[in-house]
Amino acid sequence: GDEIRTIQAAKNELELVARARANSQIVQNASFPTAAIESSNRVFVIGGWFMGAMLGIVVALMWAQFSPYLIDEVSTTEVTGQPVVGTLNGSRALHTNPLMAAQQGRGGVTQTLAQLAVRSEALGSVSRPLVVVCIGPRRGAGSTTTALAMAGRFAQQGSLVTLLDADDRDRTLSTQHGDPDAGGLSELIACVDSGTDCKPGRILSETDVEGVSVIAQGDEVSLLRRANAQSVIDTASQFGDVLIVDGGPLLGSAAVIEACHHADAVVLAIPLQNQLRGQLEDAVQQLGADRSKLLTVANEPKSGGFFSRLFDR
Repeated sequence: GDEIRTIQAAKNELELVARARANSQIVQNASFPTAAIESSNRVFVIGGWFMGAMLGIVVALMWAQFSPYLIDEVSTTEVTGQPVVGTLNGSRALHTNPLMAAQQGRGGVTQTLAQLAVRSEALGSVSRPLVVVCIGPRRGAGSTTTALAMAGRFAQQGSLVTLLDADDRDRTLSTQHGDPDAGGLSELIACVDSGTDCKPGRILSETDVEGVSVIAQGDEVSLLRRANAQSVIDTASQFGDVLIVDGGPLLGSAAVIEACHHADAVVLAIPLQNQLRGQLEDAVQQLGADRSKLLTVANEPKSGGFFSRLFDR
């Protein structure tokens, strides 16, 4: 009996030791994978990109709805009540020499100028010279560039064009194309007020483009007034087939608003993405009944960079 108990105790002790001992036997040797493992994370990546794109679209739509600026032609049309005729983009030809833009500009520029010319003539009368007033809702909107480009377009079609600088705050037209020996606007007003015959040779400054002349401003301020705007326009229009008035910002002068009343067409230059909606609303409200002869053109900033220089020809 004692012998059996001794053997049983030894057996139990061996079993306890075996259970307590750590098993360090290698089950299987490790190896690197030799094929790509398909991952379900790809679905989450694609979903993330999709949700990001949708969020970007929502943000863009909210900006278009609530932005104080006009960002496209659709928002411009909502304010003016007139469709945008076209866009004068920031091409090199347009900004370097607007008078030659109709000949040297790209397809979009020449097409917009052609549309402006045709629609302006449609608003005029064949029995008298065409009168066009170019304005902007604010300073720097591009009224001078638009006026020069339209003058070049009409001259290209064989018309005699007179440009009248009525923007007494920014005399870019007079500075660039005025002849100091010509009487300009002061001479024109003097002969209108006195009732004498106005001699174009004493008033007009010739430009580098055949058929385009300028009635430039001198050092005087506010020569064009509301009281004499109609008489000045009527007289100046007799110097050629087309009279284009560079009025600058509409809200900057009562004389310019009066000039719009006596024009056949009013061309409103709007700098997209840089024009406050409320500012444009105020300008359009000032036009009143003249909105029926409003032609809106969108102006873009001058393009830059390598690709614009490469393709802007």
